[in-house]
Amino acid sequence: MNHKITEALITEQLEQQTFKSGAATIKRLPDPQLDTPMVVTLDQLRAYENNPRQTKNPLYDDLKASIKARGLDHSPPITRRPGEEHFIISTGGNTRLAILNELYAETKDDRFFRIHCLFRPWQSEANALIGHLAENELHGALTFIERAQGVAQMKALYESELSEELSLRKLSERLRADGYPLSHALIGRMLECINSIQPALPNTLLSGLGRPQIENLIILKNSLTKVWNKYDDSDFLEFWLMVLSMHDNGPDSFNFEVIRDQMLGQMAAMLGQDYHSLELDLEIAGNKNHLDKNPLSPEALKTIEANPPQPITSTAASTDTNQHSDPKIDEYSEKQEDWLDDAGDSLEKPISQINQAERQPPSNTAECSDSERQAIIDGHIVSPSNETERVTRIKQQVAQVLGDTLPNFEENALKAIPVMAGGRMANVSDVWYIEKQIDSPAELRHQISLLVSDLAYFANIKGIFATQEGLGFGFDKLEHDSSPTSNTVFLLLTSLLRLNDNHSNEQLPAPLSAALFSQILVGSYDITIGYNPAKDIGLIRLPDVELVKLFRLIRLARKLVDYCKEEGLGHAE
Repeated sequence: MNHKITEALITEQLEQQTFKSGAATIKRLPDPQLDTPMVVTLDQLRAYENNPRQTKNPLYDDLKASIKARGLDHSPPITRRPGEEHFIISTGGNTRLAILNELYAETKDDRFFRIHCLFRPWQSEANALIGHLAENELHGALTFIERAQGVAQMKALYESELSEELSLRKLSERLRADGYPLSHALIGRMLECINSIQPALPNTLLSGLGRPQIENLIILKNSLTKVWNKYDDSDFLEFWLMVLSMHDNGPDSFNFEVIRDQMLGQMAAMLGQDYHSLELDLEIAGNKNHLDKNPLSPEALKTIEANPPQPITSTAASTDTNQHSDPKIDEYSEKQEDWLDDAGDSLEKPISQINQAERQPPSNTAECSDSERQAIIDGHIVSPSNETERVTRIKQQVAQVLGDTLPNFEENALKAIPVMAGGRMANVSDVWYIEKQIDSPAELRHQISLLVSDLAYFANIKGIFATQEGLGFGFDKLEHDSSPTSNTVFLLLTSLLRLNDNHSNEQLPAPLSAALFSQILVGSYDITIGYNPAKDIGLIRLPDVELVKLFRLIRLARKLVDYCKEEGLGHAE
């Protein structure tokens, strides 16, 4: 039936309800199943939140200038997790995205807001992470710790997928299959770095500490763990991290030898062992064989066999010392002998060739009896040395080959005024003489640090460590018990480091010059002098052993200062 179209009919049709569908409303089209070019806006795109790179790209400013002038030359690949609204960077391009956001905020230019991208279907979290690792690896853009953290994340993702723990070898195989080949040995070092270095050196690692330095630290940590376990059954890792954290000052300040020296020094204090004994233990733990490094020729072996080292005549003093020896010192001496044997065996010149005339007593003592000579020698011994005759003999052999002559205490006691002061870390047999082996700034600082360690141990002062600058030692969170003995050594050491320059006399127990010279060196405050009665200023006179070591320290420090002046290091700029 035909109806005439009228205005009323049209109005009636328009006012009728529309057709209703029972299907759900589609909010967005499904993502493509193949790689597909598309245009997205900045508000649709996010950076990959697990990007292993944590430091700023050093070429960031250059890239920004290039993109501002030319636009994007390479479209960043993007992807999207199932069910999520925003796209994310797929395999590299997070720096470019950050630059685009900056440029759009600065210019409001639409060419930075709408960008052409290549969409890639989502595969897995592991695939996304390994894509960023591989992309950064191609450009050499990751630090060692960033790579290590990425590998640790990959390990966690793989183990979550497989519900089992992966060995290093299996992890290496899985990474290789996914396009990121790494040896299982390197993976082990990466994970060890995260466990035992990153907690102590986070800033230094992120700033670019290199793989060789990290591997040296790992080797040192493993060797020191063996040494620690020999004397203590507690966890070494806590001690390791505590000491290592003091060196988180950036790659430019990293000094492996300083770290090693401080580790041994702190271990010696914690374990109650001798520094040199621990150093020898460390050499053994690290499987370092001095004899292999200095192989002897058959001719050298025959020379040594034909001319064995000649024994030094024992004295009553040394015999008495051996009768009252400390088992720990004996053990250290035996290890020191083993080490010196290795050094001495590599020298072709036997000790029998040492000038025997130099070893004869001077003529002015020829008329003395043996007992009188021994009395003179005994009178110069402040405290006996823990060094055995064999160690002394080998040291003489080393010095002879180097064109040097070590002072002989027993002979010099009859013609000079030498002293002997033994100790935990340093033995002094001559205050003034400086052997050629230690006559360099680095060795002088090392010897000074050993003397300072003995003085600090005597006064129960903690927090002192060796340095490779200044006088060879410094303080970190200095602790002392405020006893007269502790105050005395504390004032001495801080004065050497010029830490008392800003202190007034009211802040010190006595005028600094009087405290250092009159009391600490002489002890004149302990007696009445003129109209000045004895007075307790809270400081002691140094015992003879420590006084000898202080004199030796002063001698070495003066020599070190001379070197610094020659090199121009001791002058203010």
